[in-house]
Amino acid sequence: MAYLRRLRARGDHVFQTILQGVLVQREGVTEERLDRILQQVPDNISKEVAREVLNICQEQANKSVRENTDAYAAVSFVTGDKTQQHVDAIATTTNARPDDGSAGDGESSIFVTVGGDLSCQRVYNVLIEALPLTEQRLRHLTDGVLRKAEHDGISSIAFQPTGYGMDSLPKAVLVKAILDTALNYVCDSLDEIVVFADKDEVDTIKAFTAEIDKQPQLGKGKELGSTVTMTIVKGDIVDQDVDVIVNSTSSSLILESGPLSSAIYNAAGDSIQEECMVNYPTGVETEEIAETSGGRLPSRRIYHTYLGGWSEQNYRAFFIKCLTKASSSKLKSIAFPLIGTGILAYPCDEVAKCIFKSFDQFKTSNPDTSLRQARIVVYPKDKANLEIFEGATPTEAAADVRPVYSTTSEFTLQTAVSMAGHIPLPGHWSPMTEEEFVSEVQLKPEDKEYKLVARQFNTGVKNRYTIVEIKRLQNRTLYTQYVMLLHQMVTQNPGMDVERHLWHGTTGDAVTSINLHGFSRSYVKAHLYGKGTYFAVNPSFSAYGYSLPNEDGIKHVYYASVLTGHFTEGKHHMVAPPPRGLKDPNVLYDSLVNNVDNPRMFVVFNDVQAYPKYLVTFRE
Repeated sequence: MAYLRRLRARGDHVFQTILQGVLVQREGVTEERLDRILQQVPDNISKEVAREVLNICQEQANKSVRENTDAYAAVSFVTGDKTQQHVDAIATTTNARPDDGSAGDGESSIFVTVGGDLSCQRVYNVLIEALPLTEQRLRHLTDGVLRKAEHDGISSIAFQPTGYGMDSLPKAVLVKAILDTALNYVCDSLDEIVVFADKDEVDTIKAFTAEIDKQPQLGKGKELGSTVTMTIVKGDIVDQDVDVIVNSTSSSLILESGPLSSAIYNAAGDSIQEECMVNYPTGVETEEIAETSGGRLPSRRIYHTYLGGWSEQNYRAFFIKCLTKASSSKLKSIAFPLIGTGILAYPCDEVAKCIFKSFDQFKTSNPDTSLRQARIVVYPKDKANLEIFEGATPTEAAADVRPVYSTTSEFTLQTAVSMAGHIPLPGHWSPMTEEEFVSEVQLKPEDKEYKLVARQFNTGVKNRYTIVEIKRLQNRTLYTQYVMLLHQMVTQNPGMDVERHLWHGTTGDAVTSINLHGFSRSYVKAHLYGKGTYFAVNPSFSAYGYSLPNEDGIKHVYYASVLTGHFTEGKHHMVAPPPRGLKDPNVLYDSLVNNVDNPRMFVVFNDVQAYPKYLVTFRE
């Protein structure tokens, strides 16, 4: 948290007695480590309170792991015959018991035979003794096959949906029964479930294709959309081990011009200046790119350019030009410093917006790009940009956090300062270095997280929309603040489930701000139940009423963790929840709702009361 860092910078004595460690990420706080931490907590902070904070934070991290422990196999549909399926087992239906003495599974009438000339090890022959086959029976048989495969330790299986008895069901019913069962099957050993149809079975292929269009979590033989992600790191551009970095210099390509270019030149060596002189003797025009090797740098290449006066349109065009050039060269990673925000004095906040807008535009237009990572590098001493990308303001003071930390309990701001460095991050997050404070991780359709979020979204909107992508948002600062507030609410409300998972629709212009700074009441224009931030129980309300499409028809909705706690009915004029009517008039409700008995909408007034876990991008 930014204000915690400033307290440390002031030499606050609390930090002088605490281990200088990174946030625990994949392993939790062990009992041994907990004791070591507690020994170094200042004497003026209760060890019981410190232990309680760590235990609750660890419980929250473990909860995140538990929420993601259900494993689901990757489900896909392919065209081809039995001989082309390279899996451990193939399942097909039959009306005859094998005459080779094969043992059957009495519960689901499955007879196992060897694969023979097929690529699979075994064939599951599913016996159908009576017709017509019903949808319920087909779902039961499909589930039985998957259970049998799990029992046998099979990791991949292929279904043939055109065997005996399958034509007694309408194609749409047949397809949905098989795919729904496969998608919802929680497995231990199964990694892959394939449904296949011969290329001549046109009606079956059409039916499966139509269902796949409704359920984007299904594989189509290749990854859906671009998999390039953006990562924000705190560090030096010359240290980035990527395929190419970007440099801003003079039009004559004299690389000693300007602090950024000079630093790159000094680290890379004279060879890159010689390359510029030989290959670009007349220099470059504004926003033209000159390419050289990386010299002694970890990066393999450098894109040099000359920037003119500030223009949002030109800046976005140049950013996309760099991404496009890297993609056309089949590169996988690129790193950008915040060019233009130094001597040229480009507005830092506008530059940040341009970067994210340009990145999203590039991804939409280049679904098959070779790029896998675009890295934004913020120099550690660049305070202006650090403030913007960390989500803090220079005037932020300790008084601003009083609504987050109770002034009447023993859990004080000083406790938060002391414990912040030991809060474990969710175990399912992708690794983050000490320099990374924000990371957007694009999930793949076969990921269990993707399937869980997609299922919640598609069920709520009744498959009205098509998911373009789902990102997991990893914001170290926002998460730490959220967990601190969670601790307070859990402590004050023992045994109460204070947290819900809700939806928040927004416009594309607000996405960058939410990803960096969290939800803000300033974006709310309608105040039916109070002047706070609104979250819906059903995603259809957020997707339809609050998520406005951009010019390409793209819409956005967040799946968020929200601390709703005690709630009461809201009114349009309320700027904060009312008192709960207890002895202490300062004890307020935690949130407001549209209807206490059947809440469909929650309103919160503390901007760290919700954490944006996932961003779902979709279209009609």
